[in-house]
Amino acid sequence: MRIDYQKNPLAIVERFVIPYADGLRIEGRILGITEEGSSDVNWFQGEVVYDNCKEDHPEIGGMHLNSFYQTLKRSVKSIGEVERRLRAWCKSMHLEISDKVVEVSGVRT
Repeated sequence: MRIDYQKNPLAIVERFVIPYADGLRIEGRILGITEEGSSDVNWFQGEVVYDNCKEDHPEIGGMHLNSFYQTLKRSVKSIGEVERRLRAWCKSMHLEISDKVVEVSGVRT
């Protein structure tokens, strides 16, 4: 898998819609990580951000003490493992994923 960083600067491979309170949503993301000197994605990691946030750092706060979230942030070799970790984090927060979107802009397999 390769990422075209001009079309997909955040290297998002998949997005997950997670309904929150009162119609608000947060977004789970799987990011492709490319090691220096390589042109292919070597690792994947997850993050959870506020949906449609215009800030430079949209990542939700207060997660530095949450062990499920720290596990989600660690890089692994497969997209499936990151998704499993995201679902475990959601379960720990009493949330559920309502939709999954495979990113195609700037991602080549």
